[in-house]
Amino acid sequence: MLGAAKAEATFAHPLVAILFGAMSACFGGLLRDIVCSEQPVLFRREIYVSAALLGAAVFTLLPAEIGFDGRAFARLAAALLLRLCAIRWSWTLPFPKYREGAG
Repeated sequence: MLGAAKAEATFAHPLVAILFGAMSACFGGLLRDIVCSEQPVLFRREIYVSAALLGAAVFTLLPAEIGFDGRAFARLAAALLLRLCAIRWSWTLPFPKYREGAG
């Protein structure tokens, strides 16, 4: 969300703000996993980036008149709801299948 807010503050296009918001959220989670010596959640089949994109989109596309706190809460609620539903009902997105010896 801070990435989206910073991009918005520089009058970036809304799509850029959404992408910055999702990237900052995902990078924060990546750092958390590395510090905790865990496999990064980005490298698993979980819905993680999609929730970050949804949250950043909600934050960016809501009108500024709602205020920062209202938009931040709506972003949190949307992303959290998607993440919790994905965990509860085992929703996943397709994950690339790599060939042996490729790379």
